[in-house]
Amino acid sequence: MSSSIVRGKYLVVKPGHIISDGALLQRNGVVEAVGKFQEINLLGSVDEIIGGSNYIVIPGLVNAHHHGRGSAAYLDGIQDDALERWLLNLSGSSLGLDSRLGALISALMMIQSGTTTTLHNHLGPGVLQAVEGYAASGMRVAFSSAYIERSFYTYDDVSFYSSLPSELASRAKRLLPPQLPNHDDYFELVDEIRSAVGVMGDKARVLISPVGVYWVSDEFLIRASDEARKSNLGIHMHLLETPYQSAADQKIFKNSAVQHLNDLEILGPNLSFAHGVWLDEQDIELLAHHGCSVCHCPSSNLRLRNGRAPIVDMNTAKVPLAIGTDGLSINDDDDLFQELALSAKLHGKPFLNTKTLRDDDVFAMATTGGARLTGFDNIGTLEVGKKADVVTVDWQRKGSGYLELAIDPLSLLVNGTRGSDVHTVMIDGDVVYREGKFTHLDEKALLQEATDLLNSASPRSRESIAFVEELTPYLENFYANLLKYKK
Repeated sequence: MSSSIVRGKYLVVKPGHIISDGALLQRNGVVEAVGKFQEINLLGSVDEIIGGSNYIVIPGLVNAHHHGRGSAAYLDGIQDDALERWLLNLSGSSLGLDSRLGALISALMMIQSGTTTTLHNHLGPGVLQAVEGYAASGMRVAFSSAYIERSFYTYDDVSFYSSLPSELASRAKRLLPPQLPNHDDYFELVDEIRSAVGVMGDKARVLISPVGVYWVSDEFLIRASDEARKSNLGIHMHLLETPYQSAADQKIFKNSAVQHLNDLEILGPNLSFAHGVWLDEQDIELLAHHGCSVCHCPSSNLRLRNGRAPIVDMNTAKVPLAIGTDGLSINDDDDLFQELALSAKLHGKPFLNTKTLRDDDVFAMATTGGARLTGFDNIGTLEVGKKADVVTVDWQRKGSGYLELAIDPLSLLVNGTRGSDVHTVMIDGDVVYREGKFTHLDEKALLQEATDLLNSASPRSRESIAFVEELTPYLENFYANLLKYKK
């Protein structure tokens, strides 16, 4: 592997530690020194000096919750909607990329906008093909294959089926998978994934992933916790994304999902969640006490009408926070910088004495917080000994000289930077993207492959659309009645 110095007008080692006219030295993918450029430049010869006084140097960003589909649902006529109705519409979609190509296209979008690590939460078959795609991309990835064994239409399908006309209920049941995987099958798959990611070396981790408490049994949750402890794996799941999930908690568990997991003795620092929009004060206290991380997905929460997560309250309580796009970023381009800007502005409350998120809080979500959630303890900062996952951002693209005098670099990164401002991306010491071009991937060929595949796909069938339209009023009525259980 090569050696290099990466130089910037500012070097952001981590939130709270910024070096003006700074630089880092990396050899064999590991940061060996950080400091002033003049000092680092005296440490010996290197293969290349990257960056310069026109750039900000930052740690590679971490997208801590993603599904790697690579294409947007609206291409199949499925518009943003409340999650529960959106999922019903999505179930009838046949449009999409295969898992390998979906992972590669997702990786292209993330890398070119400064993301070097992601947590891939795989839904459906094809997770081993997704591993192939990410391995080819050069990204650092935490893989989790989501497990579901019930609640395919609602959070209580037994009650839902009983509300349907018998003929419609029979048709709905016939559309379910003919044979659900059992617990043993799932944990064998986890072992297969662990074997498959071996080609990625230390750029891959594996997590266990119950989709969420409504979709799996308590028996599975307990076994997942036991297997995770035994094999030193993390667990990642969805949590309290919508108000209907909050109501389902009270109907099913007579308590919140967090309280239920606490009763099962599953909460702990190896357990992470996505969303957490409808957490209450007691839930937040429990998550903080047990060190459970939460990934904030602001664009997804807006697009699927979930609400605003209590991120300020979680941050105040010291719940470890990360940030992710959920494959539903505000512009469907997986630009994590836009998620940072949105988070910085979304959670301010009225009045002068209310708390909000500081820029360093937001930036930490995409760096140190993401590193913690994904389980990569060797990334997230540019401190000595960390992996050389490094991004340079073009400072001059942001405007003229007044910026140099007036603005804090972190404020610029959080509030005024876009993925298009990224100049160079390094992962594990290797430059994978520079000046708008990938160094090891044929972006044009991959995008053409994706376009050809999408153009050849069949649109949703009339029968599928008709079935969804017939079922939708019953779904809406079911959820309207479910809300009576909500506190």
